[in-house]
Amino acid sequence: MLVAINDIFLIIIFAKDMYVKNNKNEPMDAP
Repeated sequence: MLVAINDIFLIIIFAKDMYVKNNKNEPMDAP
């Protein structure tokens, strides 16, 4: 259960990071 939730959380962060990189060429630091 926790692993599944953590996986979804990581996927969301990864997708968000790729979205930002595709829209802005300047690197952004993750919190």
